[in-house]
Amino acid sequence: MIEARKVTGRPASIPRWAFGEVFRLRDLGYGCRRIVRSLEEAGVFTTRSSVSRLLNGQPPYEDLDR
Repeated sequence: MIEARKVTGRPASIPRWAFGEVFRLRDLGYGCRRIVRSLEEAGVFTTRSSVSRLLNGQPPYEDLDR
């Protein structure tokens, strides 16, 4: 039997398919605000705080395989 994972809180605003792009831009030296602008050009509307949480591995992005 598959056990369901209980999800609490607000869903992540950055989709999984965009994670690689966020880390790639960070490796190029881009800051969080510039990364947000780049994501907006790709149709992902998020905040500087969400990008920062993803880069720091904080909730809701703490369970990532980097």
